[in-house]
Amino acid sequence: MLPLALALPASFALTPLVVVTQTLVELVVMVVMVALVPRWIRPRISTANNV
Repeated sequence: MLPLALALPASFALTPLVVVTQTLVELVVMVVMVALVPRWIRPRISTANNV
């Protein structure tokens, strides 16, 4: 997507910044979710197995 954003005319000068920012936000959210989701799921699995 970034090469397409860079090929846009000068009136869309902020588009590459938006693309890079979105990518960084998605990366940070994925890393956080990889750390948090297993902590949320494990207690539910262990309580479901004990019932």
